[in-house]
Amino acid sequence: MAVRLGRLWLGIVLGLVVLSACAVPEVKPAKVPVLLFLQASPDRLTLEAIVPNSLVRYAGGIDGVKQMLNADADPLVMLQFGKALAEFQPTSRNVVDTFGAIAIFKLAQPFRQNRVLAQQGIAILPRSRYEPLPPASPSFQYNCPATVQAIALELGRQEFLKMGVAQSATARTAISSLVCADLDGDQNPEIVAGLRLDNPLRPIADDVQAWQKFLNLPAEQRQEYSLLIKLYEEGNTWLSEPIIRHTRALSYLNDSISSYVLANAYDLNGDRRLELLVQEIGLSTINVWLLTPNLQTTDPNRSKWLDYYLPERSLEITETG
Repeated sequence: MAVRLGRLWLGIVLGLVVLSACAVPEVKPAKVPVLLFLQASPDRLTLEAIVPNSLVRYAGGIDGVKQMLNADADPLVMLQFGKALAEFQPTSRNVVDTFGAIAIFKLAQPFRQNRVLAQQGIAILPRSRYEPLPPASPSFQYNCPATVQAIALELGRQEFLKMGVAQSATARTAISSLVCADLDGDQNPEIVAGLRLDNPLRPIADDVQAWQKFLNLPAEQRQEYSLLIKLYEEGNTWLSEPIIRHTRALSYLNDSISSYVLANAYDLNGDRRLELLVQEIGLSTINVWLLTPNLQTTDPNRSKWLDYYLPERSLEITETG
């Protein structure tokens, strides 16, 4: 009887352990604060970087981002497509709101690596969250051959057609950025192209009367369009995958839609897929999108790109005014 009772209690205890383990909520890793290097002061004692607006919202405001940056006392790594270029240890970390959220890092000694400061698209993140590339890994980034421009324009026009732009209007499609990078780890580069479609009725000069006449038009006649797309080869055919779609009716003097450029890429969450650091450039504003691929789509060959900090936010931006 004692043996049977002992087995019974053992079964109960094991059951409780299993139930307790099942009841523990899944702990999701904290989001890595990633910034995009902007500029250094002439004396190189101050470095500034762009803070993604979605990181500001995720952190609950400018002060929240400042707290995140100050919570990790480790040095900060400057990297470009997976490769660390330099690191620095700031004496103070601040965040201000100017023409976008800007992080300001003060240094005790001048930053002396001028070759790094001359680079484009440098991502900044805490050293504690940086995982170096294996020694044998190739660079993520490649030089784009001139022939890819025609491919980008053709597939860009097709994407604009899917957005409802008339066939005749797509002839005005222009390339605003072009980056070749290996985004899926197959050692073959993909093309990431920023394209825009300007409104032909938009005044080209600071003519107030012309702008007032233009702004009185219906919203559908004031539309401009912008895209960031990934182009990849399947067999002998080039296909396109939209990353960001942006549509907006111009609404003020000298207005124009933003352009997009792939600035950097890095695997932040260890899923062996790259997150994309995208710079959004407007006339008087600057922003960064940090995007992560979500493969839960109906098309197995395509990713759905989501905001890294706020995945519920749609990236197919349509604004009217």
